[in-house]
Amino acid sequence: MNPSFFRDVYEIWATDTNAAVFPGYLNEIAHLRLRRMVEYASNASPFYQRKFKKSISSHAPFNCFPISNKAEMMSHFDQLVTNQEIRLADIQEFTSSPTNIGKPFKNRYYIWESSGTNGLQGIYIQDRSCISRYQAIEAMRKPIEAMFTQYTRLILGQERIAYIGVLDQHYASTVSLAILKEDFSSLKKSIRDFSIFEPIEQLVSKLTNYDPSVIITYPSMAICLADYASTDLHPRELWLGGEHLSTKQRNYIEGALQTKIYCSYGASEFLPIAWQCHQGSLHVNSDWALLEAVDENYLPLPAGKLSHTSLLTNLVNKAQPIIRYDLGDQICYSPTKCLCGSLLPHIELAGRAVQHLKFININGEQVKIPALAIIALIEDHGIFNATISQNETMTKGGNQYLYVHFSNTSHPTEQQFQNIRYCIEQLLVFKNSINLLVLRSSIAQNSVNNSGKIDIFPPQY
Repeated sequence: MNPSFFRDVYEIWATDTNAAVFPGYLNEIAHLRLRRMVEYASNASPFYQRKFKKSISSHAPFNCFPISNKAEMMSHFDQLVTNQEIRLADIQEFTSSPTNIGKPFKNRYYIWESSGTNGLQGIYIQDRSCISRYQAIEAMRKPIEAMFTQYTRLILGQERIAYIGVLDQHYASTVSLAILKEDFSSLKKSIRDFSIFEPIEQLVSKLTNYDPSVIITYPSMAICLADYASTDLHPRELWLGGEHLSTKQRNYIEGALQTKIYCSYGASEFLPIAWQCHQGSLHVNSDWALLEAVDENYLPLPAGKLSHTSLLTNLVNKAQPIIRYDLGDQICYSPTKCLCGSLLPHIELAGRAVQHLKFININGEQVKIPALAIIALIEDHGIFNATISQNETMTKGGNQYLYVHFSNTSHPTEQQFQNIRYCIEQLLVFKNSINLLVLRSSIAQNSVNNSGKIDIFPPQY
C-alpha cells in the first residue's frame, strides 16, 4: 500500500472540514495551488515556458492565459512534459504491450491513453503522488451512506465488484483499476474483470454466476445489461462514467436492474473531475481541478449559463501539466448550493460541443444539428442504445442520409422505426429544410452513441 494515500486522505478531510468553518477556503486553496502549478510548469516545461511567457511578464489574469488542446499537447509532447528525459516514442513503445497495463514506466510514471474516438489519441503520464491523490479523492468524495456500506462490506469480505471494460488497452479506467488492485490487496480479491466485447448473452451469464454487488462500467453497457435484465442480476450499485447519462436512461437502468446508480465525471486529463452526491448533483473537486465554463470566444460564463466548452486545469499532475485545456464538454454551473450540504460547486453536464451532425439545406447553407437532439428523439420511443451516422458527401439539393443503427439488445419493431423516422424527419426535413433519407443501418460506422461520442466502443474514459 502506498503510504502517501493516507496523507492525501487526511488532506482532503481537512480541506472539507476547513471549508465548512472558513468561508472562501476552497477558493483560496485552489488559487494557491493554481499559482504554484503555473509557476512550476512555466519553469520546468519548455512548452509552457514559451506559451506563458507573455502572459506572465504582463501579469495577465489567469482567464486571459492561452488555451491548449489535445492536438497541441500531442504535437509538443516531448517539450510539454517536465522531465526532459521522457520521450513520446518510448511511451508509445511501452503502451504497445498490454502486459504493461498498470505497470510503472521507468519505475516512476503511470501511463494511460484516450481511445481517440474524436480522431486523435491522447497519452497521459502521471507520477506516483498524482495517482495517490486521485485515489484519495475517489475514496473520500462520495455519498456517506454509499461509502460506509462499501467499506463495511470490504472489511467483512462481502463486496464483489465487477469491472466491465476494455481489458487489453491502456485506457484510464483499466489502468487505474489495475494500479488500485496492486496497491490494495483487499480490492484485488474483490474485483473481477469482464471484457466489454464479450457477447452480451455470455457476459450476462458470467455476471449472474459471479453475482456482483457493484458493477463498474459505461452507461451504454449498463443499458445493454438492462435490456437483458435477469431476475438473478441485481447489483446493489452501478458506478458509471465516461459517457453522458440522461435521466430517461438512468430511470430505465435502475428500474430494470433494481439498483442504484452513482455517476462520476472524469477525463483522461483528470480522472476524478466530479462526483455524484445523494441528491444526484455532480460536484466538481474544485480544490484540485479548475473547470472553467466558457463561451465560443473562451470568455467566462456566469453560473446558470450553458457553456460552449470547458477548460480544465489539473492542479495535481506536475509530470504533464494540463493548463487551460479545452475538454470540449458543455457544462453549466448551478447558481445555488446543493441540498446535500457539500460546499463544492456542482454542475450539469450537457455533452460535447463537437457532437454535431452537419447537413446542407435546400439553400446550400450548412446546418449543424446537435447529435443529442436526435438521440433524445430515439429515446422517446424507448430505445436507449442506438447509434447514428451520416454520409460524408453533402451537396445542395442532393440526397443526404442519416443511418440509425440499433443494437441487438434494443431492436425496435417496424412500426417503432417508422415512428422514429417520422420524428427525425420532422426535425431535420420540415424544420431545417434538409433533403434527407433516414435509413435503418446494420453497421454502425463513424457513429455517435448516446453521449454523442464517435463510435460506441471503446469509450474514451
